[in-house]
Amino acid sequence: MSIVEMIKEHPNIQLSVGATELREFARDIISEFIAEYQPPKEEDALFTTEQAAAKIQTTKVTLWRWAKQGYLSPVRVGGKVFYKESDIKKLMEG
Repeated sequence: MSIVEMIKEHPNIQLSVGATELREFARDIISEFIAEYQPPKEEDALFTTEQAAAKIQTTKVTLWRWAKQGYLSPVRVGGKVFYKESDIKKLMEG
């Protein structure tokens, strides 16, 4: 029985474990964390305000207004504003 299984069955159990078991437990926890919180495989391209406006065929003012209304969420990187390609595609598709 693994440490994880023991903890799940008996949450208040006190254990004395060796280095090998502790290492295996740590690997299980890390693997579980990575599987749960791993970022998406596909990177989203980021467009500047000008690029996004041209792609959507609108003005920068409209993008600003949509961001303020929560209709299109900008991403800020180093104080600059960008728009995700996936968000722009969703907007264009309706």
